[in-house]
Amino acid sequence: PYTTLFRSDKTAIAKKSKTGDYTVKSKDTLTSIAKNNMNSYNVKKAIEMLKETNKITNEDAIKEGTVINIPK
Repeated sequence: PYTTLFRSDKTAIAKKSKTGDYTVKSKDTLTSIAKNNMNSYNVKKAIEMLKETNKITNEDAIKEGTVINIPK
């Protein structure tokens, strides 16, 4: 899924994954998540897959820190 990396100050950071779980960051949108993580699909189809997989009814309502699944 995603890999936990550690910076020199020992704080964990999540590395985004092409499939698996993704933690929503500040200013992320479903469009940006789809473009950066689901390259094998057109953006519109990828957004629909994200919404369906994660039971998202309002794509403007995703919040920072929310963990969503990136479908294969």
